[in-house]
Amino acid sequence: MPSRMVSRAEDGATLGRIPLFARLTQAEREQLATWVSHRNYRRGETLFHEGDPGDTLLIVVSGQVKVVLTSADGEEAVVAIFGPGDFFGDLSLFDGRPRSASVVALEPTETLVLHRQDFHAFLRTHPVVTEELFAVLADRIRRLDEQLKRTYFLDLPVRLAHKLLELGVEKGYRTPDGIRIDLPLTQSDLASMIGASRQRVNRVLAELQDKQIIRLERRGLTILQPDYFERQVVQ
Repeated sequence: MPSRMVSRAEDGATLGRIPLFARLTQAEREQLATWVSHRNYRRGETLFHEGDPGDTLLIVVSGQVKVVLTSADGEEAVVAIFGPGDFFGDLSLFDGRPRSASVVALEPTETLVLHRQDFHAFLRTHPVVTEELFAVLADRIRRLDEQLKRTYFLDLPVRLAHKLLELGVEKGYRTPDGIRIDLPLTQSDLASMIGASRQRVNRVLAELQDKQIIRLERRGLTILQPDYFERQVVQ
């Protein structure tokens, strides 16, 4: 039906903006679009829980989500933030095991969903996507290695500098005042990302604000002196 063709073309165009599928032709993306569905989530809604069956790959169209690990005593650690163009749920697609982490929407979020069987069928006939997928997974492993090194070998202010600079590059944008990081992260979220307590991170953030290095805002923060953090990182 015509309306279906329009929807397929729109989804194909959306897939074209996602690095994982950028090397496909428009016809190939529209073929893949016949297998995707849309899901929308409210802020704070859990997309899936750690331990849930894993039979789908989710691709962020709009919004932001956080990936959360939970310890046996209920403590949470934010290990990643994904936004438009990012995908997750890929590990379960390969090994068939339950979800290794929970994913929670930081704001209203729209995703495209690909089921395991359909995605595997597509990969078999489009090896270029497999190459891109492995490149993304390798990059994530390297990032986790770096995160572990920082947690074990760097003190808290330097770990925080690394993380804020990283968020600024990946999620921030330039303003006349500095680099704006417009993410609805709590201080507990930020603390868990660098392996520290909320109280300690809160204290360091307050000191940085007093020195006018950052400005804390209702949603996110602005790095007023990026060069300060850059010096911290290279020391």
